[in-house]
Amino acid sequence: MWRSLALLGLFLGAVSAETQEKPFYVKLSELKQSIHAPIGTDHERTVTRFYNQTLDHFSEDTRTWKQKYDINDEFFKKTGGNAPVFLKIGGEGPASSLSMKSGAWYGYAREV
Repeated sequence: MWRSLALLGLFLGAVSAETQEKPFYVKLSELKQSIHAPIGTDHERTVTRFYNQTLDHFSEDTRTWKQKYDINDEFFKKTGGNAPVFLKIGGEGPASSLSMKSGAWYGYAREV
């Protein structure tokens, strides 16, 4: 497997050098930046708050930690309690309020 990956890397490097294009990792980096770039500039609508979250739900340990969450009510409409709520789970990576202005879920909220 490693031999195949090494050959693929050499091939991509040769193609990149031959065509004077940017290396693959540079293109990938630019793509990642464009995916996470904010759509708008209205960051005043994003509010950061913290919730006292239980550290371990399956033990008798009562310790808590402050879990960060962001709220963006840019597209919120008071409709008698029928407005959808989009929950975006950040996983284990660093949380950023900029993510409240980008991504597929942001487009869904705009359409609803």
